[in-house]
Amino acid sequence: MAETLSGRARELFAPLGPTYDRYARLLSFGQDPRWRRFLVSRLPVGPDETVLDVACGTGAVALELVRQTGCSVVGVDQSPEMLAEARKRIGARLIKTERIRLVEASARELPFEDASFDGLTAAYLLRYLDDLPAGLAELARVLRPGATAALLDFSVPQSSLARQAWNVYVDAGLPTLGRAISPGWHEVGRFLGESIRRFDAEWPPERLLAAFREVGFESPSARRLSLGGCLVGGGLVGVTDRDQVSHALLTSLLGLTGSGTVQQPGRRRAPPVAGETRENLRSARVAGRGGRPRSGAWPTACGRCS
Repeated sequence: MAETLSGRARELFAPLGPTYDRYARLLSFGQDPRWRRFLVSRLPVGPDETVLDVACGTGAVALELVRQTGCSVVGVDQSPEMLAEARKRIGARLIKTERIRLVEASARELPFEDASFDGLTAAYLLRYLDDLPAGLAELARVLRPGATAALLDFSVPQSSLARQAWNVYVDAGLPTLGRAISPGWHEVGRFLGESIRRFDAEWPPERLLAAFREVGFESPSARRLSLGGCLVGGGLVGVTDRDQVSHALLTSLLGLTGSGTVQQPGRRRAPPVAGETRENLRSARVAGRGGRPRSGAWPTACGRCS
């Protein structure tokens, strides 16, 4: 068995790339695509911005980012098998390669300069960070001031009735259904329940949000979905004093309040990746909708909502 959480994740999921999307949808009762859509909806980005999708897997979130926002995406995953499947899926959707770039790398050491991206997404990464505070700090490092990060993972429901049903499903239902699919999915079904419980006990939402704050995310928040079986959390990377003054001045001059927004100054394109030139990434722009409001993107509560 792999010695690290990240190694265990690769061991479990790398062989499942060709069937991952189909059975992730089936085993979550159709919730997985909904969760990913909600995750992407948290990012206030537009066609001229670049988002880093960490643990991108088969490219589902990257494709949803392009569909919803028209942004450019750099997808990172430690598994070459998953990246191969992502390339097939992106090709099947006829997405030009300039719009989504895929890079093999570990989340604990991202091969990008500081302050390189306008937003960040990650689905099912948190439980596999060997050192969660250090992992969050590495994610914050590559984000520009004012950029938003949104991360999704499984969670244990809080209400008694929902938790009882969840326990029955993860302890008996998942392993049984996994066995019916394949040996690999059976192993995943046996693994997930304990993995989710362990993470939920060690990093409940209040402590998780505190960890976000400690590495520089301002006003982090979280929201539970599907009766608490999923948690989406994140926040904005802190801005400098000069950025705050400039943003406040522009907001005042334009009379923007509530959901209004002004794009933060000083945006730059993503750095070269895996031998690519800066000009290649600079050309990775997509025609589409403009940026969405930055304020109001996250609920203010700590995530006890359904």
